[in-house]
Amino acid sequence: VAPKANVQANVEGPSVTVHGEVNGDIAAARIELTPTAVVTGTMTTPLVVLQDGATFNGVLDMDRTKGKVAVKAAVQLAV
Repeated sequence: VAPKANVQANVEGPSVTVHGEVNGDIAAARIELTPTAVVTGTMTTPLVVLQDGATFNGVLDMDRTKGKVAVKAAVQLAV
């Protein structure tokens, strides 16, 4: 998600890096929030990186089985 982006939707993918703003759920095998990121919603992932300055308000679900299901769904959508 680009630095000046303002996403009002759910985001899924194998790896998601947020530089801008997301209001919605994020599901991925790896989620990274950079110092400029602002996220409100549920993040489902077995691996999360929150850099200093990132803002997160929501629920973090690190259930590994859910993360794998989210990645499979994202890969199928990409094909």
